[in-house]
Amino acid sequence: MKKFLPLAFTLLFASALLATSRPAQSAQGDLQNRVAELEEALAAEKKASQSVRANLELIQSYIERQAASAKKLSASLDQAEKEGFAKGINFQSRVTLLSGWREALTASQKDLPRLQTLPDKGETPKVRGSRTKKR
Repeated sequence: MKKFLPLAFTLLFASALLATSRPAQSAQGDLQNRVAELEEALAAEKKASQSVRANLELIQSYIERQAASAKKLSASLDQAEKEGFAKGINFQSRVTLLSGWREALTASQKDLPRLQTLPDKGETPKVRGSRTKKR
């Protein structure tokens, strides 16, 4: 019986060693799954960030055009004042003023940036500009 005692301890130790290695392998698999999930989430965030960047560039461009339009309107108002708009009825000064305002209004309505919204998961995107009638 004493001969089998070292063999029993060896078998017990080996089984304990195998039992502890399986959770480590499972933890390794869980870690790899988690890394894959995080990589997918990071890719989605990167795509969303690029969309936000594109919208920001559109808005910045729009604002810069509005600033240029405001300078033109200011120059038109100055010209109208020089032509006697403030001193009474003067046809040419009113024409200049109206022309400047029209340019500003046209510029403010041109290429108005629209946010590019992404549909939520499971939601179908809405078609814009469709000429189909609702039935």
